[in-house]
Amino acid sequence: MASTWQSGPAAECPPPFRLTSPLVLELRQGGGGMAVLGLPFFLAGCLITRNFLRMLFLGELGLRGSLLTFAAIGIAFTVIGTIFVFGGRWLIIDVSRGLLVRRLGLLVPLRTRERSLSEFNAVVLAHDPGDSDRGETYPVRLRSVGGPDFVVRSPARFGESRTLAEYLSAFLRLPLVDTISDHQTVAAPGNTQQTLRERGLTAALTVTQLQPPANLRSRITESGGATTIVIPSAGGLPLHILGIVFPLVVLVVLFPALFRLLGRIVPSPWAAAVLLFTIALLVFPLIFLSVGMMVAGSRKRTTVIASSAGIELEQGRGGSMNKQFVAADDLLDVDSSTVEAAIESILASAPNASVRQTPNFVRWLRTLKKWIPSKGIVIKSRTELITFGQGLPAEELQYLCSVLRRALVGERW
Repeated sequence: MASTWQSGPAAECPPPFRLTSPLVLELRQGGGGMAVLGLPFFLAGCLITRNFLRMLFLGELGLRGSLLTFAAIGIAFTVIGTIFVFGGRWLIIDVSRGLLVRRLGLLVPLRTRERSLSEFNAVVLAHDPGDSDRGETYPVRLRSVGGPDFVVRSPARFGESRTLAEYLSAFLRLPLVDTISDHQTVAAPGNTQQTLRERGLTAALTVTQLQPPANLRSRITESGGATTIVIPSAGGLPLHILGIVFPLVVLVVLFPALFRLLGRIVPSPWAAAVLLFTIALLVFPLIFLSVGMMVAGSRKRTTVIASSAGIELEQGRGGSMNKQFVAADDLLDVDSSTVEAAIESILASAPNASVRQTPNFVRWLRTLKKWIPSKGIVIKSRTELITFGQGLPAEELQYLCSVLRRALVGERW
């Protein structure tokens, strides 16, 4: 097994990882800021526990309930502080032995779990939009052949995640699979740093020439080897305000009137159930509609100039126009992110095939397309993701992507 693995990549090891040997990559988590955060808990727990033991040995057991609470707090603070100060997690990727090792412990490893590196066939770069409790992240995973994937790390910045994924692909000699946008890209080990133009010039990238949609909103012009795309603004401030006012009017005016009407025509034992069902039926579509109107209303005119030198982007944010330029040497890919592709991804990831084929499940997902705005066109550079054109129809987004790729790669297209 070990003879099939090559030596590690020549690129610098991305922090916080470190190479303990040419064939062993290690990540240690714990200490540092966590130790500083846990030190007050540890000291307070030790002090409280000391005072409890002193009172216990001196026979000062006046209020037993209070003393037990006092002891529980001391023990809890001590345990929490010990974990924060002395706790640690180790992730070791040992190519020489063909093992992925996860260890947990206090100063020294106490628990070890191992998986064979032969279980994995790709390094996957993904996107997690997060929720109310978690922020947006870009997980780097090792894709398993049969078991669960292994999440190596989940950076909050795309550039950091991309650098780590490229390094692991070279270190493990596994292909890099980018699943962030609609069309996943697969790069062989050693070719993960190729730019969009380099892939096009080596015929490693193919694109389908699309016809412009009938309801194309954007204006496209070509001059002097550059392609200019102007995406008009949406409804502007009135539509943005309507996205806020409309749900308020429904909640404050229409819902109370509907509840009073239901209260008169529905028998009292069933009134509460009918009201809850009505809320569940109307509130979620109302929220999606409101978000879509606000996103569409906030989109201002966007100008994109693409050539073999790179992409220049000018789009409105807040009350000003923001200009960005991505050089061709830093441009990894241009793709779209549509609701249709997100629904297909949800269908593909459903754990039960019978659930995926259920008509009600499919119909429910398809209905979401009417309420959720698209994320737009995604520009992937070495350091960041740039999006524009949010809310445009999927057909227009896909057509604009093909136009941009033709302009960036040049005469080959």
